[in-house]
Amino acid sequence: MTLGTGTLINNGLIEGGNGGMGKGYHAGKSGVGVSIAGGEAINAGTITAGSGYQHVPSNNSLNAGVYINGGTLITSGLISGGALVGKTSVVGDAVQFGTLASTLEIEAGARFDGVIVGDSTNDTLVLGKLNGAGTLTGLGSTITGFTAIRESLNAQWTLSGTSTLAAGTTLTAHGTLDIAGALGGAGTLELTRNVTVIATGTLNVAAIDFGMYEIGQKTLVLDKPAEVTSTISAFHSSDTIDLVGLLANGVSFANGTLTLLENNTAVGSLALAGDYSSANFTLTADLNGGTDLNFVPPKQPEQSSGYGAWHVAANPALDSLLAFIPQGHGGF
Repeated sequence: MTLGTGTLINNGLIEGGNGGMGKGYHAGKSGVGVSIAGGEAINAGTITAGSGYQHVPSNNSLNAGVYINGGTLITSGLISGGALVGKTSVVGDAVQFGTLASTLEIEAGARFDGVIVGDSTNDTLVLGKLNGAGTLTGLGSTITGFTAIRESLNAQWTLSGTSTLAAGTTLTAHGTLDIAGALGGAGTLELTRNVTVIATGTLNVAAIDFGMYEIGQKTLVLDKPAEVTSTISAFHSSDTIDLVGLLANGVSFANGTLTLLENNTAVGSLALAGDYSSANFTLTADLNGGTDLNFVPPKQPEQSSGYGAWHVAANPALDSLLAFIPQGHGGF
C-alpha cells in the first residue's frame, strides 16, 4: 500500500505481499506493508511486510513494515518487518526512512518487530502523549538515525535500558522525562520551559542545554550527580538542579567547573559552560537528603547621566529588567 497525500488510518491488518520462490539470491523480495511518500499514516492495528524466500539466511530479500520518504507516521500498534520463510529470527526493518525529511511519532503501547532506521540527516522521532505515559527502549541501538528526538508538550516518558544520542542528535524534553537506565553519547539533552528531567540512572551525554531563551521552570534531578560528566549550558533563573543524596553548603566556580563544597571540602563538581562566578549560585536543602542548586542573577551597577538614571534590577523570569527613571530637567 502506498500513501502519497491525505491520511491513512489503520485499526486492522495491513500486510505486504510475499516474495516469490527462487534459488539463492534470485528469490523475490517481500512487499513493504505501507510505503509513505507524503501525508499522514495513523496505525493502531498491525502493519507488516510480507515474507521472503532466501536460500542463504539474510534479510536481503526482506522489506520494511513501513518505508517512509516524506510525511508522518503515528503508531500505537505493531509494525513488523518481513520474515524469511522458515527463519523467524531473520526480520527486516520495522520502519525504514528514505532521504526526505520524515517524522515518526511513537505512542505508549507501540511495538516493533525489527529495527527503526532513520537516514541520520533530517528525520524526527516524537514521543507522543495520546495514550498517556510511555516507555522507550533501544534508543541508539534498535532505534537509530534521528537528528531530532522530542517529547510532545506535557508528555511523560521513561527511557529504559541503555540509550545513546549520536553526535548531532538533540533529545528535547517537553514534559517529564525519566532516564531510568543510562543515557550517554555525543549528543545533547535539551530542557524547554516547564519540564522535569529525572536521571534515576546514569546521565553522560556530551551536553545538557537548559535553553537560554526558554522561560519557565526547568528541573534536572540527578540521582547520581557524582557520575555526571556532561557540560551544562544556559543555566539561569528559574532553573534547578536537584543533587539527590549530595549535601553541600558552598560552591566555587573557576575555569568552567563548579565545585560543590561541604564545610569547605569538595564533595562533587559539575561542568558549566558560560560566564559565571561563584556568586551566581545558591544552594538549599531539597528536603529529601540532597541539595538544590539554583542561579542568582548578577546585580547590575546603576549608571547616571545628566538627564536621569538607568536602573537594572534582577528578575527571576527574565534575568534582568531595564527601566528608565527621569530625574530633574522637568521630569515627573
